[in-house]
Amino acid sequence: MRYWPIKLLGSRRTTAEFMAANLSLSMDDTDKIKILYDDSLHQGLNILPPDINTGMYEFTPINDEKSAPEKPTDTDGVQHRSLLRTIRYGLGAVRGTGEGAIQIIVEARKAGPFKDLFDFCSRVDRRQVNRRAIEALIRAGAFDSIAGEAAKTYAYPFDARATLLASLSRAIEAAEQAEASVHQVSLFDLGEESEKHAPEYVRENAFSEKKRLQDEKAALGLCLTGHLFDAYRPEVNHFIRQPLVKVTEGKDQLVAGIITSSRMLMGQRGRMMIATIDDGTAALELTLYSEVYEPNRSWLKEDELLIAKVNVSPDKFSGGLRVVAESVMDIVGARLRFARNVHLNLDTGIDLKVLRAQINPFLIQSSHANTQSNITKKGLPLTAAVVAKGGACLVQFPDDILLYPDDNCLRNLYQILGSKSGFNSPISPVEIQYA
Repeated sequence: MRYWPIKLLGSRRTTAEFMAANLSLSMDDTDKIKILYDDSLHQGLNILPPDINTGMYEFTPINDEKSAPEKPTDTDGVQHRSLLRTIRYGLGAVRGTGEGAIQIIVEARKAGPFKDLFDFCSRVDRRQVNRRAIEALIRAGAFDSIAGEAAKTYAYPFDARATLLASLSRAIEAAEQAEASVHQVSLFDLGEESEKHAPEYVRENAFSEKKRLQDEKAALGLCLTGHLFDAYRPEVNHFIRQPLVKVTEGKDQLVAGIITSSRMLMGQRGRMMIATIDDGTAALELTLYSEVYEPNRSWLKEDELLIAKVNVSPDKFSGGLRVVAESVMDIVGARLRFARNVHLNLDTGIDLKVLRAQINPFLIQSSHANTQSNITKKGLPLTAAVVAKGGACLVQFPDDILLYPDDNCLRNLYQILGSKSGFNSPISPVEIQYA
């Protein structure tokens, strides 16, 4: 069975005011927010992410000149007020905040917009706006617009969220120290104010795309800066030949998508899972019978990537399609089956002995038995090249040295090598290479 976005409104003249009111009424219902959000986009409305300096408790229609259409003109040539087409996401829709905390934030910024995280913590009442609320707002992207110094080394402002979260304790501590010293002014301070040292951010590597989007979903109930499938799309395109929107009747088709929901049923063959997967083009409902579900139940969870070989046939009951999974894989299983090797791009100044010691925890020693086929092997061969302006020099690793290609391993390797080559390097330090 295939699910399509529900069109709640048929009119092409739906205004931002109308949809903002509906979104505000549904702030406590994540499922309704998601439906209304998708419908707003299909109606041609633009929804901006939550913003600590411009957002209100509720969703608000705004006049965004960049996305606003030309003002309509009647037959007499008279221009009328254009319909607002942009909505600012409501801060009250961020889980873990509350109306009281948001009102405190709105009141505090009447004295001027917040400059950065440190300025924010020094100006709001943290008894009302507690640490949990601030963390939720950061994860939702509400602080992206004032990341400022924290975002200087990153390609996008949202890459600074890890740094903002790591710096929150320091920002709260600095605000508490400032409050404590307000009434402790000595006679020596009256004539000359001592120079204040601005706190510095605790630098952290940017979150992975998957982690960032999972945080957004946890805070908002949906992803605003992308689709969870985007983290895998370039890689999956090496072995998936069609998106879900193009799936038709047929046997032994390979499909992939993020598990968005699931439910368990008891059938004649044992426990079975009905899972809905989504790749950003469409959603598809899969049936996983006991013999497929049970061996893979540990990783078959919401927000995880599911790759399945399926048989698709007409569903006489619903009139749609019936999709049954014959076998399933997670991303690691797909890499082991379809990928050729893990490739490292190294900087010219790297010490290979130090590198080997750093990556050694992620390496596994292969045996003759598990190198006979892609199905049974436990890791991928490792290759590397020292990249210079004039070309690249290949580095040879022993054939029996393999690397287990899960996301955690690749992320750690990226951080090790990225810290040496720089976060803005045009060449990714770690690549999964396919034939």
